[in-house]
Amino acid sequence: MRYRPVHVAPADWLAVRDFVIDAVLAHDPTDARIAIELVSTVGQYVLWAMNEQHAPLDRDDLFYPSMMNRFIRSRTGAESTRTMMRSRLYRVANAVAGVERHRGGVGGRPTAPLAPYSRRELAELESWARTVRNRQKRRAAHIALAFAGGAGLTTGELLDLRGEDAFRTAHGISVRVTGRNSARTVPVRTDWAHYLDQYLDTFVDGELLLYPTNTGKGRHTAFRSVYMGGHPAPNLQRLRDTWMLDIVSRFPIPVVLAVAGGGLNSLQRYLDAVALDSVDQYDTALRAPAESANSRKRGADASQFLGTGDNR
Repeated sequence: MRYRPVHVAPADWLAVRDFVIDAVLAHDPTDARIAIELVSTVGQYVLWAMNEQHAPLDRDDLFYPSMMNRFIRSRTGAESTRTMMRSRLYRVANAVAGVERHRGGVGGRPTAPLAPYSRRELAELESWARTVRNRQKRRAAHIALAFAGGAGLTTGELLDLRGEDAFRTAHGISVRVTGRNSARTVPVRTDWAHYLDQYLDTFVDGELLLYPTNTGKGRHTAFRSVYMGGHPAPNLQRLRDTWMLDIVSRFPIPVVLAVAGGGLNSLQRYLDAVALDSVDQYDTALRAPAESANSRKRGADASQFLGTGDNR
């Protein structure tokens, strides 16, 4: 696609061009005019998010409602123009990150609040996974549930996984994310690892885990077909949100940053969701003298958190 925004420096556009075009093509625009309109809006948004919000160049850490709504509110001009931009952004976000297209304006609170899965809904996901009849789709469904529900991987990260990225350690199964901006190794939670029982030993080094024989946007389309439809088909963004809220509420911020990817800015919506109304219960601890770095590290085994120690 030959296109460059008029009011963007060539070097700035070159830095995001492939990312923006890939995101738009995942939406599968019906003609060139629509594709150019989407590239224009998504390009503006991505550059704004990176330059003003310091967001990483990562699909799921860029395409989420509160960030997109903040961008739209920052735009000047007619309300109809902002509504059009919102529609374009949400169409692409739905294609690349599974973000639902919600009704409502762009002002005020985000139109898509975090909606973690309940225990009952998670049980229903498990029942759904057992009923997927097509063997290839069932394999893809189990891989997605294990790594999105058990390790918080995004849609793009799932599609980038290769055979060697999933492995056993002394503590269980871990998954290696190799993205340029979010490289990390994440332990898979034990209550989700069972989805890999019949697949882990079949993974081939160097081969994509999901639809390796499909090419280009065909891989995205095939993968989306696995979880299309409403509940109990899984929503991959809700799976990541559920995982994120759990680790943010249980682990120190350095640990969260190490396993979540995306940097501190991408954690803000989760931190807001678990913010305390009062810190009275921590009053005494907050008044205590600072601990030494050695004291803080005492007893913490980094391999438990980071899934290091590849035993393959």
